[in-house]
Amino acid sequence: MIISRRGPILFASEAHAGPITPLLAIAGELGSRGGAGLWFASTDDREADVERLPGVGFASLGEPRPDLSPANWDDATYNRVNSASRLGSFAAFLRQFFDPAHVLGMYQRALALIDEIEPSLMVIDSNCVGAMDAAMTRGVPYVMNSAPHVSHLYPERLPRHFPAVHSGLPLPMTPGQRLVNSTFKVLRLGVLLNPATIGDSVRYVRRRRALGLRNPSGLSSRFADSAAAVIGNTLFGIEYPFPVPDNVRMLGPMVPSGGAGLASHPGLAGWLAERSPVVYVGFGTTMRLSPAGLAKVLGTMAAFRGRYRFLWSLNAAQQSLLPEAPPDNVRLATWVPQTEVLAHPNVMAFWTHGGYGANHGLHFGKPLLVTPDSWETRDFGVRFANSGAALLVDNIRRVPPAELTARLDRLLTEDGFRSRAEYWQRRFEAAGGVTAAADLVLEHA
Repeated sequence: MIISRRGPILFASEAHAGPITPLLAIAGELGSRGGAGLWFASTDDREADVERLPGVGFASLGEPRPDLSPANWDDATYNRVNSASRLGSFAAFLRQFFDPAHVLGMYQRALALIDEIEPSLMVIDSNCVGAMDAAMTRGVPYVMNSAPHVSHLYPERLPRHFPAVHSGLPLPMTPGQRLVNSTFKVLRLGVLLNPATIGDSVRYVRRRRALGLRNPSGLSSRFADSAAAVIGNTLFGIEYPFPVPDNVRMLGPMVPSGGAGLASHPGLAGWLAERSPVVYVGFGTTMRLSPAGLAKVLGTMAAFRGRYRFLWSLNAAQQSLLPEAPPDNVRLATWVPQTEVLAHPNVMAFWTHGGYGANHGLHFGKPLLVTPDSWETRDFGVRFANSGAALLVDNIRRVPPAELTARLDRLLTEDGFRSRAEYWQRRFEAAGGVTAAADLVLEHA
């Protein structure tokens, strides 16, 4: 089908895997439908990923900033940002990611691309502030994609007893949890008003105002309000319900349609097809475990010898820390095609850190064991657990090995988890996912 529209569509995202992956899926869906004028802007390290998409051109937002990628942090920085303390983690997160020069530099580069490409519409990740600033300055309508839960876009508007962003708290809450939630909100405000940092924040807002930016405070809710549409990458029932503006559309995860499957991975396809069932293990691109933590995971896998095999996607740096060879029911890989693996009928469950891609498991009807490593992924984890399709292990570093094994055994043997995962699979299919997102983009193009 050839698509006609008023002008080009320009996608924009930072390079981190979590935010960019759903936008790549939407752009790929549109490209596969035919028609010219699709562009994708990101930093130069994503050029090859964009060029693999049919009919999509790459537009550079400049060189990547390695220090902004969690994969490049030293262990001390990683541990501060992912501290067991909610407040300590929040303060470290702000210190690591508050970079006015980066945001304003992205704004200037996005302005230049808009002037060059002259898009009729932009599709922008909710974390790509500079691109949204540029779209608003030039009056280009945009669709915002929210890979995080949409409640993260409206923190100042959430109901009183709604879990604070990055609190890792469930809904409903016990009286004690409500107290923790309220206290965290107050103490978090204290971090924002810290005399050591508030000066930088004030200068940043003044600079944004001097540039004439339409959202000088940079509030995510104002960016969302200004969007032609906001795409939520999950559904209410996993995300906790709250009043949302009319432009919010909950479409489920953005999983590419019509992929090549495992045809280009014959060795992996053959292994998956062997008789015994498989648990897919993927902790994302940034989660780090110590040698002791890695040994705990290996020990859990070994406990299922003769019953289940494990496909573990683990980067080379983490593989180098493995204290022993994996048991014979484990296959290690530095990377696997995650959605194709999860689609395989022999994969029974997804052991995940709970990041943006965890919804892929439910998209294919696979229950989740969630072992988060940050307060953001704890926010995801409690929601998945409340959905009935997952079990949450709050702290993999502290959980006794026997308890970790028991949790996974329960996930694999109790039919209720699979039943709920298949329920969410049907709900996601009805919501439309990447196909509905592409249709929505075309409605506004």
